[in-house]
Amino acid sequence: MKKNLLLELESSISFIGQEFIPNLNRNLFDIEFENLAKSVNHDIDLFNFFFVNYHNALKEARNNNVLNAQNIINRTDKLIRIDSLVGDEQKLFLLVKNPINAYIEYKLGNFKLSEELTISTMVLDDYFQKVNSAIFFHKIQQLQNITRIKLRKNDYASSSKIIGILFSVLILNKKEIFEEISFECDSQIEMHKGLKTLMLSQIFDEWITTLIKLESSERNEYFLNSISNIPLYKKSDSEFYGILVLIDIIVNIICDQYNSSNEVIESINKLVDYPVSFSKENYLELIKKLLS
Repeated sequence: MKKNLLLELESSISFIGQEFIPNLNRNLFDIEFENLAKSVNHDIDLFNFFFVNYHNALKEARNNNVLNAQNIINRTDKLIRIDSLVGDEQKLFLLVKNPINAYIEYKLGNFKLSEELTISTMVLDDYFQKVNSAIFFHKIQQLQNITRIKLRKNDYASSSKIIGILFSVLILNKKEIFEEISFECDSQIEMHKGLKTLMLSQIFDEWITTLIKLESSERNEYFLNSISNIPLYKKSDSEFYGILVLIDIIVNIICDQYNSSNEVIESINKLVDYPVSFSKENYLELIKKLLS
């Protein structure tokens, strides 16, 4: 039965994935952030210089060259004193600075400071979201970063709870609160649909990757905590009902509720009407672990 189930999943998901993974515009947020910067800054060239240098530091940190990253930041901070700026202009410079410093602290293992800087970034996101609604998705990205910090601290309960918040906001369009910061997506805005699809795809795939890496006892608990507030067994009006189908398949496997491979095919066939972007390779790797 397990072998047949896996074979049906491999063939069915492979077909669905080839048909329906959308072509996402990953530059959309960058364009909106650039528009925000132009509307806020008195000296856009100064801001662009600051932005480019800080993102060069981020590239170095991602390549594990943390010392190089710190040196770039120190040089930039000597040339541009943020404390000499005021109002929205100062806030926007901090919106660039804080999340990159948070990542560097994360790389150094300073998780408490990294989390504090990430939360301060979300507060700034909350402020600028009123000016440009696309900034909401930067706030979502920061909340995802908090899940990574919690994982590194082995705080699986908190990490999985935040995943649940992300799913609730993005899939079910519910309003959620984290650290007194509100998360609510306006799905009526056309621009939000592409950004929402992109963010949910990234969050879902990273969640699956996390589940693959965890030990079996931790994996099941992390998974079930993440979906505790999601009504999987009810038909959803969400445009991302396909994600719920994929999650429901995992639930049925963990709880050993499939009696035949035909039931798996019925589940997969729902994705024809509710296409979803996801990494089928990672998803199938998780299924193999659950069935082993």
